[in-house]
Amino acid sequence: MAAAAAFAADTFANLVGLVRRHTGIAMNERKGALLEGRLGRRMRELAMHRYEDYLELVEAGGAEVQVFIDMVTTNDTAFFRTPAVWSYIAGEFLPAWHAAHPGQCLRIWSAAAASGEEAYSAAMLCEQFRLRHPGFRYQIVGTDISTAVVARAQAGIYAGRSAERLRASYPHFVAQYFRAQDESLSVASELKSGVQFSVQNLFAPPKAGLRYDLVLLRNVMIYFDEENQRKVLAKVQACMAPDARLILGEGRAGIDHPARHLAGVPSGPCLRRRGRLMAATLLRVATGELRIGRGQEVLSALLGSCVGVGMLWPEGGCCGLAHCLLPESPEPGTRMGARYVNHAVPSLLAMMGVRAQDRHQVQVILAGGARMLGRSGISSAIGQLNIDAAHKALAAHGLVLAHIEAGGRRGRTLSVDCARRSYEVRPISTEFDHART
Repeated sequence: MAAAAAFAADTFANLVGLVRRHTGIAMNERKGALLEGRLGRRMRELAMHRYEDYLELVEAGGAEVQVFIDMVTTNDTAFFRTPAVWSYIAGEFLPAWHAAHPGQCLRIWSAAAASGEEAYSAAMLCEQFRLRHPGFRYQIVGTDISTAVVARAQAGIYAGRSAERLRASYPHFVAQYFRAQDESLSVASELKSGVQFSVQNLFAPPKAGLRYDLVLLRNVMIYFDEENQRKVLAKVQACMAPDARLILGEGRAGIDHPARHLAGVPSGPCLRRRGRLMAATLLRVATGELRIGRGQEVLSALLGSCVGVGMLWPEGGCCGLAHCLLPESPEPGTRMGARYVNHAVPSLLAMMGVRAQDRHQVQVILAGGARMLGRSGISSAIGQLNIDAAHKALAAHGLVLAHIEAGGRRGRTLSVDCARRSYEVRPISTEFDHART
């Protein structure tokens, strides 16, 4: 307990208990130095010399409780933090929600919003979507337990590292949705109009009648212990529409299905569908990669001339997706991998544990193989070569296609949902006019 040496043992225990009671945050002795520094400044302002006296002041309630909460909470955020999350929202969630809810207003909740960068990031994507769909409407609510950071979010003025990163990575958004103010960036009024901020404790009873279609609950659950994570999820779920989505975490920690308690979240955003009482982790499958999914995982690949070979095996409780770049390997023999189609099919079967007698249970989906318009004939035909190689490899292993969407001049996104035992192929609206995968 060296880090908490400035506190007596019982004083530190009382302090940790107060933090947990008012914020839900679980702390241990490693946070002793942090708490000492933050409380020390406040105690000097109040001319107090003993931690015990300050804790008694907080225990008494009143205005000091909120001051205490503002001191002990961490508010680290950024615009468009974790690009995979925002790619999902812009490329998949918004189009799907708009198509399924014509004429309705999309409601987004940025929970534990800190100083508002996340909520305004969502607003920028919604504004971009509205440019392409003029009838689209949205409302974003950002909440946080800290009055100090909520005030900053409402002001919408950003400087330092937050503004610098936004200028460097998204200059077009800065030009559209911000106004220069000395060295700072001020959120434009037209963007502010769709976003509201308020103080809210995630452990407080949810407001009656609120139903959100998308909830962002990121970078906060890692501070709670298992008991409080469950409590927060239950309260958040009560605020979600029947087909809403909840995005949890950054791949460092998260919540899985309640019946299975806590589980580590693999890389990628964790998505929870309200009506199904499940969490789903979106895993991107890059070119030349294959992944096996189990439980609540969704595998997804963006395909051009490449082909995606997806497999669902409900009896085995798993799924797989290979993102294949080329048709057949020039090397003899079979190797594990997904660069070549003829390697990918046996690799998927082996990694999923599918035996020869079980192959009739496997649903196979084939997508991609778009026709390229490159200068060489081989480049133009690579998509069809990949499709032909896939048919050949699948037949060689006794597999029958359940669904195919291949060829043409448009790319596609192939997603395989292990939890729902389903798949989806979506065309990309842009036609290919040059060679790319």
